Amino acid sequence: MKANVATAVCVAALFSVVGLEVAQARPWWGARRRHADKNNDGVVTPAERHVERRWEARHRAKVNSAWERKVDVNNDGWVEPAEVHAWRYKVLDTDHNGVITPDENRAYWAGWKGVVNTDIERKYDANGDGYLEWSEGRELLKDRLRVIETDGRAVVNTDIEREFDADGDGVIDRDEADAIREVLD
Repeated sequence: MKANVATAVCVAALFSVVGLEVAQARPWWGARRRHADKNNDGVVTPAERHVERRWEARHRAKVNSAWERKVDVNNDGWVEPAEVHAWRYKVLDTDHNGVITPDENRAYWAGWKGVVNTDIERKYDANGDGYLEWSEGRELLKDRLRVIETDGRAVVNTDIEREFDADGDGVIDRDEADAIREVLD
């Protein structure tokens, strides 16, 4: 008798948790909701909300480089995804229409020059001046694109690659590689 009562209580608790999960599903609004809603049903469940919060926490980076100091507009020592997004539009969207066109993207990268921070970047620094110019960074991106085309993805190891990691998950996949192809054309 006691075992049946305990089993019934456990089953009731399980169903109430499942019911609670469905009852607590609430829509979020804007880009955050669209990013969190992985199954595109218009509702962000507690599980999706949990994944989104973990993603947001992971994509907050400590300021370590000159680029990150420029992006950190609130000077709190952390680069937030929203700060990166705002910076990209401030710098790349030259006609200020809210859309970064392929021409604007190419124009930005043509004048790009980045400090060499990693061994991988050092490998591509052909003139050894401590900076990756666009022609050198372009070679790095071509090689990464080959990796993506064969393996389906490439881990982000450099600042230039981070620019093409649209979802900020530390990996450039085939969908994100389209932006690399666009810049390399």
